[in-house]
Amino acid sequence: MNTFGLYIKQLRINKRLTQSEAAQLLGKDQQGQYISNIERGQSVPSIEVLKKLCEIYSVQESEMTQEYMNLCHRKVSKKIKSEWERCASSPSGH
Repeated sequence: MNTFGLYIKQLRINKRLTQSEAAQLLGKDQQGQYISNIERGQSVPSIEVLKKLCEIYSVQESEMTQEYMNLCHRKVSKKIKSEWERCASSPSGH
């Protein structure tokens, strides 16, 4: 489950913006694909985009940063677990 994407989506919905409108405010494509990709977990926004989203969605940077850090932590944890399991299952053990 992509909780960061859901968080971003809920912020957008609370502001009564479509994905296209949010993308336009960010200066991204007008079709909303950029926002859709973030909300579905297909892409991770840059820090610059996160700052702009804070302004657009009227959210404290500290709140957005915490949500973003949680996402990064989950991604790193998943990668480490995957690597650990791969190494553990290899014949040499590393």
